[in-house]
Formats: sequence, structure tokens, C-alpha cells
Amino acid sequence: MPKITIIIPVFKAERFIERCLNSICCQTLQDFEVICIDDHSPDKSNIIINKFVKNDVRFKCYKNKSNMGPMYSRMEGIKMAQGDYIGFCDSDDTLPDKSLELMYDAAIKSNADVVSGNMIYFWLNGKTKEILSTLDYGTDKVSVYKSLLKSEFQHILCNKIIKRSILQEYKYEIFINAKRGEDLCMFYQVVDNCTKIIQIPDFIYNYIENSKSSSHERLRKEDIKSLILANIIRRNTCGKYYELNELLYRRISISLCELFEHWAGSNLFLKEELRNNNLMQYLSIRKMFYCFSINDFLKLLVKRYVFPVINRLGL
Repeated sequence: MPKITIIIPVFKAERFIERCLNSICCQTLQDFEVICIDDHSPDKSNIIINKFVKNDVRFKCYKNKSNMGPMYSRMEGIKMAQGDYIGFCDSDDTLPDKSLELMYDAAIKSNADVVSGNMIYFWLNGKTKEILSTLDYGTDKVSVYKSLLKSEFQHILCNKIIKRSILQEYKYEIFINAKRGEDLCMFYQVVDNCTKIIQIPDFIYNYIENSKSSSHERLRKEDIKSLILANIIRRNTCGKYYELNELLYRRISISLCELFEHWAGSNLFLKEELRNNNLMQYLSIRKMFYCFSINDFLKLLVKRYVFPVINRLGL
């Protein structure tokens, strides 16, 4: 059995998938397998991947029956993974040479369920930014949730390796064709099944900005629904712990106000979705006033009420 399985969802990736796979080939830890899930990509991604498959038995490629989105694709890869630990990589990103070795060694020494590292964000204009995570309150699930809710620890999947048993022996709620919130949705559920999660100081992932990424697109109704589901999962996991209640309220309030900030469609649709999922309580002006500083409260009001008007007017 390999030490690590890397799962890569692939869709419209012909411009960068070779770069991604080459970065894995160059790892100092060579005991790995790579599972590419072709999500019915309409370009030549599959041809490029098959060159690796033919030349290296560690590379495998499977194709979804139809376009299902990255979350579904990752779950399909998880079913077939054989590594002691499972990691994820997006097709337009790369791994520094020692990434797998650093994470695997830390996992073995600590017997952690999850090992997380830091990332470097490469902007299209050539600039870079370090994306750091910390776990200042402990390595147990409640402490990790606290760090997540305070945005001190990233819920991104690609800068982590996770014990295969954690991913294969528990059921996870997923949603098809989600392009927003899928990492949040998955990782909050993963944490709920863990005993120990650690953060290492090393930079183990290169996040490379892609102009055609979904993060550059306007929110669709499907995006709104998936982001709402992500907040429901956030509520259902963290809400079991009384000591996290205030942090949870603040985090969901911020997230929902940001939906209004970036949504250019009908407010009636968004409000209806929030009511149907019992989330309007997180937008109570009275409660938000008491939970936030006056400066943060005013910023949230602008997101909630001013930006929707600006978006509808196309300004």
C-alpha cells in the first residue's frame, strides 16, 4: 500500500494539468499514488493524464459518467484510494518538492488524523502571498473548530493529508456540481470524526490563481444553495458545543452578509432560501449589534443592505 494517495478532480485543465502532475512526480517521498477523476472534461486533459498513466503505474485515471463537480469527484477518488493518508490537489496548482515527505513524517510522528501545512498564493500579476494557519487552542476537535470559526485555521482541503480511515469509514454529506463552499462543507465534517489535528510550519502547497476559476465568476443560484448548505453543516457540527455558540453566530452572520454582498439576483430568492433553512436568525440586527464591535457591525450592514442595491443597479 502506498503511503499517500493524491486525488485530483479534473475539468478543463489541459493548460496546467501536466505542470500539476510533474510537481507530484518530483516529490522527495516517492511512495504515493495519484488518482485523477476526469469530470467529463471537454478538452484534452484526459490525453495528457493518460501519458502519465501509461508510463507510471502510480498514476490512475477514472471518468465520471457526467459532470458532477469537484466534491463528488473527490468522493469517488476516496472510494478507490489505498494510501495510508489521502491528500487533494487542484489541477491548476502544484506541490513544492518536499510537501508529501514533510506532511507524512509529521503524521507518523504525531499519529494525527489530519496534518495541515501553509500555502503560497501566486497571483496572476506575479505577486505572491503567504497563507498561514495556526492552531493556538489545541489539537482536539473543539479547539480546531474554534480556530476555524476565528479564521485562524484554513478549511481548505488541498493543504492537508487525512487518514484514509477517517474518509472511508464515515459517511459525508456532499452536493453535486458545487463550485462554492465544498471544502468548508467537507472539512467541517472531517473534523467531527477526528481526535487529533496538527498544523506544521512548512509551506506545502502552491495555490496558483486561475482567471477561469469559479472564484472569478458571479454567484449563481446553485452557488447560493451550496454556500447555504455549507453554513448548515458549520452550524450542525460546531453547534453541538456550547462554548462555541458566540463564535459560531458571528461566523455565520459574516458569511450570510457576504452572500448579500456578492449576489446580484433577487433578494427575495436569497431570503427565501435562508428562511427555508432556518438561517435568518443569524441576520438579526439586534443580535448582531450586541455580538460585534460597532465598526464591524456597520461594515456588515453595508454588506447586507447597500451592496445588494449597488449590484442590482450594475454599478
